Amino acid sequence: MKILITGANGFLGRNLSNNLKVNHQVYSVVRTLQKKSTLTNPILLDLSSSGDLYNLPKDIDCIIHLAQSSQYREFPKGAIDMMRINVESTARLLEWARATTVKRFVFTSTANVYGESNEYLSEINEVDPSSYYAATKYSAEMLIKQYAEYFDINILRLFTVYGPNQKNMLIPNLIRRISKGEPVFLVGGRGLELTPIFIDDVVFFFNKLLKQNENKPQLITNICGDQVTNLLEIVSIIERSLDKKAIIDNREGIVNSFIGTNTLMKKITGEFNTVSIREGLKRILNA
Repeated sequence: MKILITGANGFLGRNLSNNLKVNHQVYSVVRTLQKKSTLTNPILLDLSSSGDLYNLPKDIDCIIHLAQSSQYREFPKGAIDMMRINVESTARLLEWARATTVKRFVFTSTANVYGESNEYLSEINEVDPSSYYAATKYSAEMLIKQYAEYFDINILRLFTVYGPNQKNMLIPNLIRRISKGEPVFLVGGRGLELTPIFIDDVVFFFNKLLKQNENKPQLITNICGDQVTNLLEIVSIIERSLDKKAIIDNREGIVNSFIGTNTLMKKITGEFNTVSIREGLKRILNA
């Protein structure tokens, strides 16, 4: 299969591209080519501009659209960049896909489209984007749904993906703060509840998804782990692994939950146990 992956320089993009290239012909769309890059068939294209998509390979079977604005935390400063990459680039890719040979369009959205909840979040929950970033991702979802008659579409709502060599996200930031003796803030004594998923499990899901029969896609699918955990438990595991006591700054407030169900994900992969948070942190710290 010929697969075009946007955002291939990102954490998920690097892992996915390097895995899929073993059995597929992969083209990696990136804004800039990093030194010592291991990406195959890199294509330099800035999706925040109106670059000519028709210079892309014409015989692509599947697009995996991972690219998202690096300014997703910077509203309103990053609003235009988020709109251009998260929404406008999706619209242009969809039209390019419709005019070519693409048979499947896979889009990585975010669980943030649901908003925070004290209940398990499933694909039938109402959406309530509470940030500009989440609103742009949900806007892209709405655009993608309009193309269901032209090719198979999959919208994947990612919950807290983590793994080795990840930068500037929740779990690597916790590891950094504990190792450097910086305070870790916990609300209500235990912090946010979540269902993180290890990067290897996400890559495993993608491999199964690409083998799924055409015309039988799960339109929207949560991508999350089996285990419900919280920040205090994650901190405790990191403490023991580093043999260093964390400086905990307990804050008063309501403990929020951001936990998902992965029943539909398991319909695609078949039953398997996702990597536990303890094992996932062990792999990160031993990398």
